[in-house]
Amino acid sequence: MLSVKKTAIGIFHTSAIANDMWAEVRADSSYVNTPILKRKSASVANQFYCHAINPGTVWKASWNLEPTRANVGLQKTYVALCNPN
Repeated sequence: MLSVKKTAIGIFHTSAIANDMWAEVRADSSYVNTPILKRKSASVANQFYCHAINPGTVWKASWNLEPTRANVGLQKTYVALCNPN
């Protein structure tokens, strides 16, 4: 699991900011050095973008990205409040 702690700018959830934030996560050593995160990158990315845009989760202090979660696409991840089965 990767726990992402956002800064204040993270609450302004535009797609451009979300893309920049995701680029930072992918460049972070805890992401780079964890092979399962890279292998399951689609699921992890969906969870990240979900947290960044979902009004039900954007307020959380940290976002837990779990590579073991199913890759069901962004829409279903969003409906599941970023924690798809």
